[in-house]
Amino acid sequence: MKLSVIFVNYHSTEEINSLVADLKICNGCSFIVVDNSLDFKTEADGIKVIRPIRNLGFGSAINAACLNISADWIILVNPDITIKHEEWLKFVEELSRIDSSVSVVHPSFEKQKTRVLIGGELTYPILSNNLDQKSNYTSIPGFSLVALRFNAYTIIGGFDPNIFMYAEDLDYCIRIYRKYGFSGFKSIKCTYDHLGGGSYKGYFGKIRRAVHSFNSHYYVINKNFPENSFFHIICISLMLALPRYFNWFRFCLGAKLGS
Repeated sequence: MKLSVIFVNYHSTEEINSLVADLKICNGCSFIVVDNSLDFKTEADGIKVIRPIRNLGFGSAINAACLNISADWIILVNPDITIKHEEWLKFVEELSRIDSSVSVVHPSFEKQKTRVLIGGELTYPILSNNLDQKSNYTSIPGFSLVALRFNAYTIIGGFDPNIFMYAEDLDYCIRIYRKYGFSGFKSIKCTYDHLGGGSYKGYFGKIRRAVHSFNSHYYVINKNFPENSFFHIICISLMLALPRYFNWFRFCLGAKLGS
């Protein structure tokens, strides 16, 4: 089984080097770093570094990393996670046993140090009833640590390059479930920690993050569920983009796309 482990660097050299040192215990893994901030340095062997001429964002960086590679699975790893050696090995072992219809595999959170992120428990109760019912699995995982079956990734054309950052996990899963009939699978046999929120720091950084998040979620919902009203799309986009502030509103409204 060939595994390509991909990191997107944005001023995260120290974190990525630490993770590579930890994850190298697994045989059959190759490592790729897409250096969006052009400041990645390493002394480790066996790391392929891609330095684009500009910041590609997340999805397009993954697309760049996947050009001309051969793999059974690609594993996307955020620099702001931690995972124990034994948990990483469990995760990799799980991939070898996954049914061929399953294309998205992710471990469960051990701790969420900031808040529930877009891809996890907040998202799928809203969207799961609208996904293709021929799939037995309807959870939409966050992509802080996720394995994507490479042939499925190739079939759907990878990530949408129009999404710079945020909601690319949501868009990917909706497309692969609804159009291609692949399933998602949430592993409960291994856990990890995710700090979250490392790309934008400070007061103005949080504002930029909120704007980026809303714009991306609006684009994804409007693209995949155009039959909904403008007001409904706005409400859903706000709830997905700003879960800390709209979690209470989601439960009160009971909003579902297509209702």
